[in-house]
Amino acid sequence: MTYDQAAWHEDAARNAGQPAERAFAHATLYRTWLRRRDLLAQEWPAAGATEALTANEMTEEGRAFTDAYYGRYLDDYAVVFGDLPAYAVEADEDAFDRIARVIDRRFAEWDYAGRPELPPDDEPAEELARLLDASEVPPGLTEAAVLGMSPEQVIEALQQMLRQRRSG
Repeated sequence: MTYDQAAWHEDAARNAGQPAERAFAHATLYRTWLRRRDLLAQEWPAAGATEALTANEMTEEGRAFTDAYYGRYLDDYAVVFGDLPAYAVEADEDAFDRIARVIDRRFAEWDYAGRPELPPDDEPAEELARLLDASEVPPGLTEAAVLGMSPEQVIEALQQMLRQRRSG
């Protein structure tokens, strides 16, 4: 399973006036956290590891936590670095120190909650799933099409569906 890929963010980084190398800073910082917490498999770094964050590079515990948390991590990341323009974060020690405290707290919450498969407060995702189940999916929005989209494109497609449902 691929959680994230640099290619999904490079155009957005360039459009935000940032170098393409910063497009994957969020995942690089997350991988650094995994490595420093011994949650990466011994064979890391795998080929292409700087371009994708994948389940096969993680230990079983790292994969379980990432399954439960990575979507929420992106929200946490946006809050922690909300003082900077989009894609302006450099994956350095200062940035790691800022985000690592949040990930550590989320890991402790996940562990304390019994290591659930989904975050304990996943109600917005459940509400979105209910709305999507009740919405008519556009004909061109096939599973194959979604798999080829960037996260931003998927979000835009979902927002369009929800706008159509609310207006129609």
